[in-house]
Amino acid sequence: MPAAILDWIDKRFPYRAILSLGRDEEIPGGASFFYALGSATLFAFLVQVVTGIWQLFYYVPTVDHAYDSLSYLRTEVDFGWLIHGLHYWGANLMSVLVGLHIIRVFTWGAYKNPRQLTWLTGVFLFFLVAGLIYTGSPLPWDEAGYWVATVGTSILGTVPLIGSFLADVVRGGGSLGPITLSRFFTLHAAILPAAVVVLIGLHMIAFRQFGSVGPWQAEKRRTTGPFWPDQIFKDLIVSALLLLLLVFLSAYCPPPITGPADPTDTSYRPVPEWNFLFLFEALKFLPGRLEPLGTVGIPGLAVILLVGLPFYDRNPDRNPAHRPVAMAAMVLAIVVISTLTLAALRSSQSVATVASKAPEAAGKLSASAVAGQKLFDSMGCTGCHKVQGQGGTIGPDLTNIATERTRSWVVAQIENPKVHYPQAIMPAYASLGPEKTDQIVDYLFSLTKGTSAASTAATDQSSGSAGAPAAGPGPTPS
Repeated sequence: MPAAILDWIDKRFPYRAILSLGRDEEIPGGASFFYALGSATLFAFLVQVVTGIWQLFYYVPTVDHAYDSLSYLRTEVDFGWLIHGLHYWGANLMSVLVGLHIIRVFTWGAYKNPRQLTWLTGVFLFFLVAGLIYTGSPLPWDEAGYWVATVGTSILGTVPLIGSFLADVVRGGGSLGPITLSRFFTLHAAILPAAVVVLIGLHMIAFRQFGSVGPWQAEKRRTTGPFWPDQIFKDLIVSALLLLLLVFLSAYCPPPITGPADPTDTSYRPVPEWNFLFLFEALKFLPGRLEPLGTVGIPGLAVILLVGLPFYDRNPDRNPAHRPVAMAAMVLAIVVISTLTLAALRSSQSVATVASKAPEAAGKLSASAVAGQKLFDSMGCTGCHKVQGQGGTIGPDLTNIATERTRSWVVAQIENPKVHYPQAIMPAYASLGPEKTDQIVDYLFSLTKGTSAASTAATDQSSGSAGAPAAGPGPTPS
């Protein structure tokens, strides 16, 4: 383009000043591949924007057509499988890169004065990325997406005082439906991306105000290197390698397809996205009435600690060796999250093969109880409830439920857990129907040695109240 045209544009729009602001910088210690994590995260977001817009030309955000429209994109549109795969794996990659970038910034002490705003905008970007990943999961309206929305909105309902209101706002009512999908789509495709773009701009402006923090060793900071072209070259290499990785994963590890959403399908075992598995696993240690502590309390404390970090850690020294408490806290957090994630992955795999122990008098089980046991196992109930020593611990142990609750109480709990516990995260299984519900209850009531379904039913009829518990406080179902 002739220089005269560029001069004409620059007099009316300061593009040269903008280029200089983003390009001309001396990096203390010189360029480094460690510094490429920020630009790699930006590259992953751009991949999400491009592939997301591309999918909008085909995606139909309705419960009747969402799954079919994405299936058409994946199978009928030229390279549609690649676009969908890049978007799916790009989201996972972005999650990893944001985490690594935060670890790098924390290790280098780049959140310290005067870079507080750079840290704060980065932390809020981290939260928005988590929101994008969560709101994107239900959009295919497949089995996995439906149950992710179900469990997620149930957890949102555990927020004290305003939980029910928030859950109803996100769902668009008391249960999932067309409005739910519409609201997830609006959040994922409009509101959250717009917020991310704004925060990225603020983050980069705050970053440019003071530039790269450089190495923590004073002697290494004495030498500098240019951002352009040295650091840009390293950024482009990393981004190119990441693009090749995304293409490889899209071609050889396509996104999982779980079939169209079917709320009446009791065989599907809902499992959160791997990014949130550690929270899911942590709930196993906080069953019953302690659930809000795991769904709201601990995550809320983590948010406060992250946001307030540059204000309560005022030690100007950035050398990790001189910050043993901070580094130990970071390592502990990484170990806990990694351990919980791996444990959740292992648990979700074992649940598929774990069968509840049959009672000692297995030969005396009725046909209804046998059918109930198969339903109980196929629905993945052992992922949350323990039965005779096997299963999860998110919900209560159901081995002695027959001596602790009445039959009608258990039926009501299965059909609508919020009748007894308004903040319960257990999904409602009213779609099972009376026959299957009775079969599950027959199985659960056959577990207690010496307690028959007939005697329990008689106790239930004589209790005088369908919702009143039997003697003893009983467990607190989730």
